[in-house]
Amino acid sequence: MNKTVSSNKLVIDPAAPDARKERSFWLLQFQDFVQLTVETGIDLLKTLRLSLTGSTFEYVQDCKNYDDAIAKLNEVYVKLKNVIFARYELISRKQPDGESLE
Repeated sequence: MNKTVSSNKLVIDPAAPDARKERSFWLLQFQDFVQLTVETGIDLLKTLRLSLTGSTFEYVQDCKNYDDAIAKLNEVYVKLKNVIFARYELISRKQPDGESLE
C-alpha cells in the first residue's frame, strides 16, 4: 500500500480573529510534514514556499532562510492581544456629552 503525505497550503487571513490558532495548527502540520518526508540537506525555505499561497508568499519573499521566513510569518499572524483589545476599545468608544476632542 502506497501512502502519500502532502502539506496543506497556508490560506489564512491575517486579520481573522482565529488567525493565530489556525497558523499554529498549520505550522505544526508543516513541521510534521517536513519531519516525515524531507531528507536532510533539502532547502527548507523552498519546501515552505511550496506550502504558501500567492498572498502569503508576499510576506516571506525577501527572506533569505527558513528561520527568517518562519519569524516573518509569526510576526504577521501572531498579533498581540493588547493591540486587538485597543482596536476594539477604539471602535466601540462613544464620546460622552460635553467631552471635548482634546
